[in-house]
Amino acid sequence: MSFTKIYSEKKQEVENLIKQVFDEYKADFPEELVEAVEYSLLDGGKRLRPILFLECFKLFNSDVCNNTVKFAVAVECVHIYTLIHDDLPSMDNDDFRRGKPSNHKKFGEGLAILAGDALLNFAYELILDAILAVDESRRDRFLKAARMFSKNIGGRGLIAGQVKDIQKKENLSGDENRYIIKHKTGDLIVSSGAMGAAIANADKDELQAIINYCEHFAFAFQITDDILDEKDRVQSGENEPSFVKIYGKQRAVQTMGDSMQRALKELNNLSKYDTTFLKQLALKFATRKE
Repeated sequence: MSFTKIYSEKKQEVENLIKQVFDEYKADFPEELVEAVEYSLLDGGKRLRPILFLECFKLFNSDVCNNTVKFAVAVECVHIYTLIHDDLPSMDNDDFRRGKPSNHKKFGEGLAILAGDALLNFAYELILDAILAVDESRRDRFLKAARMFSKNIGGRGLIAGQVKDIQKKENLSGDENRYIIKHKTGDLIVSSGAMGAAIANADKDELQAIINYCEHFAFAFQITDDILDEKDRVQSGENEPSFVKIYGKQRAVQTMGDSMQRALKELNNLSKYDTTFLKQLALKFATRKE
């Protein structure tokens, strides 16, 4: 079976899990909030982060229980919250997301903000429910993952990257650009893989290999995004700083390739496990054409 087919099947599984889990909790949400949340949460997308979480978990442990699933859904809830807020007029001011009106264009800015807030809080509710439900012998692993998650999506992580992104100037330096990539894009991807490995009881060296893999993968992923977006920026007359604008397309392509190879090399430290899917995942997303 081709990797595209395998990924498509895993993506559908995750789609079903997200809907199932949200359906269990949404009864007490106001109806208009449910509509706004589902508009973005159930809108497909790559589902890269929950798939990465689950695959890094399954690398070390085959027992994917309901509590583990809640962490996977929490990861995607945070990702969708960032997209809703990123599109807002006060942030990137994008009118469209995945070919349809962005959340604030559909429901208004106030409800879009609250939909994003609800998703962020829902993620923590899922994580806390999972921690409370898991047996004591595994609780420390879940707590470790939750701590990692909180740190990486907060003011020292994802939000820090977003702050620098909205403040970026035309003459953005290479170091500033790398900081934005590391935190705005990288920290949630790193959290996804690292939490899966931590909950599955990977040892210290194994966990570090997953973290390193995710860091290099995330960097390659974002540079590919910049390369793909550059044509649209030129056509629209936008002058937004990016890795491509700072270094040029040739350097960007080379750096993307180098980062991808570093990601693959990290998986060599996990030679006793079958890392085929993770290798193909890096290749798929780092070299995608759209």
